[in-house]
Amino acid sequence: MMFVACSASGAKPDGCQPSITEADPLQATEVRADASDGREVWALIFNGWELGFGVELRMPVGQEVKIVWRVPGEGDVSFHADGPDGEGVEPVWGPDRHLGSNWERPGDEYGTGWLIPSAGCWTLTVERGGAGASIGATMFEE
Repeated sequence: MMFVACSASGAKPDGCQPSITEADPLQATEVRADASDGREVWALIFNGWELGFGVELRMPVGQEVKIVWRVPGEGDVSFHADGPDGEGVEPVWGPDRHLGSNWERPGDEYGTGWLIPSAGCWTLTVERGGAGASIGATMFEE
């Protein structure tokens, strides 16, 4: 699985390119996306794979992945993922609002759990207060 900041409109990226801003092997990987209102949305992907700056995030199809998000703005927040064949999924759990955290990024913090069912390039989107941001994810079969 690779993550990339997508267009502010939340449209699918032209292919999935890595855009890892920080990676701590065997702990978490951080990705930034620009929201349509000009603010930053951050995703912290928890995993057990060795990762590094600017390289592919490898996560197999059918394995639950925890992603914590920092989302600016006001109002309700929603998350969804769209697959390469038009298939869509919601998080298997969350969004769970986190009231305390040591992750220092702007916005309110939400935890989500994802179980992507098929291989290919997926787009994970968060929307809040009329603004949206997306990251691309290439899922692979083990």
